[in-house]
Parts: sequence; structure tokens; C-alpha cells
Amino acid sequence: MKRFYFVITILFAAIFIMAYQYFKILDKGTSDNDWALNQTASNTALLVSFDNDKTFYEILNGQGIIRQVIGDRKTDLLKSIYEDFNTNSSFKAVAESNKVFMGFVPLKNKEIGFMITLQLKNKINPSIFKPLNPETSNNILKIKSGDSTQYYISFNDNKLAIADNEDCLQHIFDNKKTDNSFAAYIRSQNKFSKNVLANVYLDFNQLPQFLKPIFNTDLNGELSVLNQKNTYACYSYNFSTEKLLLNGYVDIQNNQSYFKMFENIPEQNIYIDEILPDKTANYAIYAINDYPNWQKLLIKWHNDNKNAQKVEQQLSLIKEKYRIDLNQVLPKYIKNQFGCFELNTGEKFGLIALNNGDKLSQALLDLSSEYSPEIRIFKESGILYSFFGEPFKKFERPFYIIKDNFLVVANNASSLQVFLNSYNNGKLLAATSAYQQFISQLPNASTILYYINNSNSTDIFSRNLKTSYYKHFRSENGFKNYNAYGVQLMADNGKFLSNVVLMTKQKELSVDSLTHLP
Repeated sequence: MKRFYFVITILFAAIFIMAYQYFKILDKGTSDNDWALNQTASNTALLVSFDNDKTFYEILNGQGIIRQVIGDRKTDLLKSIYEDFNTNSSFKAVAESNKVFMGFVPLKNKEIGFMITLQLKNKINPSIFKPLNPETSNNILKIKSGDSTQYYISFNDNKLAIADNEDCLQHIFDNKKTDNSFAAYIRSQNKFSKNVLANVYLDFNQLPQFLKPIFNTDLNGELSVLNQKNTYACYSYNFSTEKLLLNGYVDIQNNQSYFKMFENIPEQNIYIDEILPDKTANYAIYAINDYPNWQKLLIKWHNDNKNAQKVEQQLSLIKEKYRIDLNQVLPKYIKNQFGCFELNTGEKFGLIALNNGDKLSQALLDLSSEYSPEIRIFKESGILYSFFGEPFKKFERPFYIIKDNFLVVANNASSLQVFLNSYNNGKLLAATSAYQQFISQLPNASTILYYINNSNSTDIFSRNLKTSYYKHFRSENGFKNYNAYGVQLMADNGKFLSNVVLMTKQKELSVDSLTHLP
């Protein structure tokens, strides 16, 4: 019996030692591999990961949409880098099938560059770069690609970094930082799947800095949706010749975010887009299941953002002055969808679905003044912001109309007249083939839906984009031949399932299923 216990003890000890050594090696491998991810994630808001194999590059080379998104120069440079390394048998032997991380980085010259990092199987032998005829400066190799372009290489041990700008590589091996929140988020997603062509990650914390070279303005107004703290997105990219298609998740970790109020609200069929004018440039539509219940979340949001006292004081003043308790009146007439939209002229509107427009019209008579038979104006400010929050902050004391159980607001009466002319004459966005084509690419139900009409947004983009990016936006090799861009969010237990689609102009488009999300 003693012999038996002795054998069992030895076996357990052997298993323990083997397991310890295995996880020690595994942990070391993970730590080593984290360098490439950490370096790229700490310098970018937009990171793409993919496997370094021939199939990926062949598919990418046939994907014209990528060239339209990042431009001819960067596409050709990336192609040159691939060809330089793919024809190098020594490099190919140690780098094939490695995970590649590519980040797009804002540069000092107000452009967007890129940085690529990967870790090879073995220590890098400097001789493998000799066929590229490099010039060496400060331990950085400069490789000429064609007559006017070049890229840069830096390496240490088995770690390799490539960039189109030397500044990106100056201190890449001096950085003692071993982790960052963006890299931690990416690792937590465990999305390095071989079942997709590439994975795309967004860090909204770094997005304002990333977009500075592109936009003329700060991320406010309609662009404020991009200015989110502690928010990340993870998408899978799949090949399509007709659209750029991403599907995945958006994770909002900021409890003060407006979007936290929607993360557990079931998606529903959107219908308020049916009354939008055909000249609509963009819209943001929000779905709620029941306004009184959603209002509880809104009150908390006002509290979290230090607005509750101001809202309460304004509603108390209205109650005392007009004998109207808006907390009793408005909620019972608000239905389940609202949003904002902008026309090609830059005119902005708010839109709210109602369940009884006639009764609400009567309830608001004392609180408003008549401008014309159909158009009225609120006598007091901040009403819509109090009941709908951030999207309606821009409508301080708006003009409004109530038409067919929809409340439409704008800051100018003339804007509402433009809306009425389109609506009464049946000139609607939903009736256009381009919009029908776009909306058919998405699942029917949404919690939040963003839409940009390309042709109707030309003047708006010209005001907001810096000259070089606007030229690319309007060029044949850029976004000129796109129909629309959209982002769809569907609540999913504290996260959002999300689809992003950039769709080209086509007579007929095959419908891809976007519901099979990772």
C-alpha cells in the first residue's frame, strides 16, 4: 500500500511540474507576442490584425474598396512592402502565418500614417534586409519604394516594426509600457480568428486625436458621437466586392455615456425614416420600448451629468407659469422612436414619434405661440433636452409642427416649411431607390441607426473635411461612387451588436447576411 501511495505521489508531482513548465512557456509566449499588440495599440485609435499569409494579400489586392478607403499611395506602398518581403525567402520562412498588427497613426505633418508590428519565430538576422538595399540612420533602415516613396524598418531580437514615417519608430523599443487599456480590450475579445479575413478594433479614447488631421472642427455637434470615453469596438471584416462590411460589437464602458440608456433596449423595426425628405444628408434614430421606463434612465443620465437640478428648475418654472406639468403631459403622448436629421443644406431637425398628435397639439397650446397655421414656437427653452437628452440639446427653443403623429422641430421656421414642402409633395428619402438599396443590406430591426447619404452630404463634408481628404472623398478613386454609409447598433446584454456598411452604387446588390456576428 505504501508503494502505491508513493507511486501516486510521484505521478501527481510529475503532472504538476509538467503543467507548471507548460504554462510558464505559454505565459512567456503570450508575453512575447504582446509586444506587437501593445506597441501598435498604444499609438493608434484604429488597429487591424490579420495573419501574414498569401491568401490574405491576394484577397486584399482584389478588394478595390480598400484602395478607395486608404488611398492609392498607401495602398501601393503596402503592396510594395508585401512584395519586398514575400520575395525574400529568408524572411518568408520565419514570418509566414505570424499575426500582424497594423495601426493608423496621426503624424506631425497632419497626415495619417501607418505602423506595422509583428514578432517572428526566431531572432532576426540583419542580413535578410540586404536585398532591399537599405540606408541606415539611428538604427532605423530606410527602404526606397519606387522613385518618390519609402518606408522604414526597425527591429530588435525577434521584434519587427515597419512604418511609412520614421518618427513612428524612433522610440519603439524604448517604451517600457507593457500594457494599455486598448490592448487589454483587444485581448479580452479573443477575436484573432482564422475564420475571418481581418479583425478591426477602435479605441474611442484616442479617436479625437486620430481624426485631427482629417477634420477641420472638433468632434462636437453631429460629430460628438465619435467623441466617447471608455468606449471600444471590435469588428470582423469579410470580403465583398460591392461594399465594405464590418460586423461585431461596440462596448461602452462609460456609465455617463448617453448610449448606456439603450444597451438593454430590444431592437425594433425603424419607421420614422419614412417621413424624411429626399434631400436628407444624415440621420441618427433611437428606439425605445416604453417612454416612462426609459425616462427613468434619462433622469439618471441627467443626474450623472450634473444637469438634473437645471432640468427640474425649468420644469417647475413651466408648471408654475403655465399650469402645465410636462412630466404628466408629454410622456403619455411619446411613442417609441425619435431622432435627428440634417438636410443637404445643413438645416437640422429633431423628430419624435407620437401616439396621439392631436391631443399633444392641444396640450401645448398655452406653452407655444403661433407662427403660421401649421408652425408654432415654444415659449420656454430646454424642453426637448429635458425629455430626450443629448440629441436635442441643439434645439433650445425651437419652432415645431405636429404632422400625422410626428413632432418635427427646427431652429428656423423656414426649415420647417422646407420639410413640409417635401412631405406634402411625397419627396421622401424612403421612396428613393438608393435608400431602399442601402436599407436592404441591414437587418430589419435596430436600437440605434446612423445613416449618411453620400451625394446629399457633399457640401457638409466640404465644410468639415480638410482639403486633401475632401479631394479624396470626392475623387473617382475615393468615395465618389459610394451610395451611403451606415452604422447599426442592436442592444445585447450591456453591449451593442453592430454592423458597419459602406456601400457602392450598384444597380443590383446581393444581400449579405449581417446577422451572423462573431
